[in-house]
Formats: sequence, structure tokens, C-alpha cells
Amino acid sequence: MAGMTQTSVPAEGSGYGVAVAYLAIVGIFLLFMVPLALIIARDATRHGRNAWAWGLTFIWQPVIVGVVYLVVRSRPPKDRTAPVVNR
Repeated sequence: MAGMTQTSVPAEGSGYGVAVAYLAIVGIFLLFMVPLALIIARDATRHGRNAWAWGLTFIWQPVIVGVVYLVVRSRPPKDRTAPVVNR
């Protein structure tokens, strides 16, 4: 094979493909998880729980926290008002 020259690009490529694939996966993940986290946070607020904590932990661990939230959500919220004392 006389006359053929070697190219300076390695067979693996430049690495941009991996970065683009990673960013695409993270983007799709956030596209679905952020609205679900907002729904969970809004529901947690209605039940008297910390919305930021539930929303952020759902984004961090969606499967585990999602199942735990469903279990915790099924319990009725405690009444946080002080009892009225008649004198």
C-alpha cells in the first residue's frame, strides 16, 4: 500500500461524541424529573411537609425517594393547630 498516509486522528475520535451523548441523557432526565419534582414539592406543601427537601431529594434519587414519598404521603398529616380551650 504505497502512497497511503496515516491520519493523526486516533480511532476513538475526539471525545466530543461522548460529551454530547452525556449531555443529551442528562437533558432528557431533567426534562422528565424536574416537572415530577415540582408536582411532589407542591403536594408535600399541601400535606405540611418541606417542599424543597422532597423535590430536591426526588431529583437526586428518583426511584427510592418516589416510593418513600408515596408511603409517607398515605399517612394523614398531623394537626398542627393548637387546641382551643374553653374557660
